[in-house]
Amino acid sequence: PNAAEWSETETFPTHVFTKLGELGLMGMLVPEEYGGAGSDTVTYVAVMEELGAADQSVASSWNAHSTIATLPLLAYGTEAQKQRWLAPLARGEAIG
Repeated sequence: PNAAEWSETETFPTHVFTKLGELGLMGMLVPEEYGGAGSDTVTYVAVMEELGAADQSVASSWNAHSTIATLPLLAYGTEAQKQRWLAPLARGEAIG
């Protein structure tokens, strides 16, 4: 219900992303060993569709966090980088 207002006021709803983290949705594509959910792609896309139905900006930002910010760390990061950066991103303690 807030999507239009957030767009008009150029507001980034940080509290929404905090809640997504509490729900375990900020690291869906990240294995559980790094604080993620270890979900499959179909489940990830289903969540993205639901977020997008409510607010395309939130869905796009969440997608960027979930892919651009986390997947390179997962694929190419050292174990130390994964512990320091990937795990907090996957748990929703940081936003990428």
